[in-house]
Amino acid sequence: MHEYIIFLFLVLADCAIDENFSKCETLLGKMLTFAHHVVDVYRWFGAFLFPYHLLHFVLVTSFIIGWKFFGGCILVPYVNKLCGLHKNCQWTSVMKTILHKTGGGERVEWLLTFMILAYDLYFILKL
Repeated sequence: MHEYIIFLFLVLADCAIDENFSKCETLLGKMLTFAHHVVDVYRWFGAFLFPYHLLHFVLVTSFIIGWKFFGGCILVPYVNKLCGLHKNCQWTSVMKTILHKTGGGERVEWLLTFMILAYDLYFILKL
């Protein structure tokens, strides 16, 4: 039960630092932004909080394929349009902010994502 409380706290913290979430005036835009935060937090912490390593591995792998195929998250431009934001407005999250403010940037973001997938793979193959 504690893992769900931690997860909810992380999602709410993610939403709190996202200025675009509070700027969005449409219900659908807010709902999709919230869902995007849920998915993003699950991407970073789902493997450590929940025992569903195969699900996490498949979801994160599908995100990576989508990012490579479409050149980024397909949800961001759609949400930006719904919320009346500039089409190139960047996604804001706690992890992205931490990684980019500490100088890690996109390369470290990719490295950590693949390390998390390796963590999932360890538990998948261990079973």
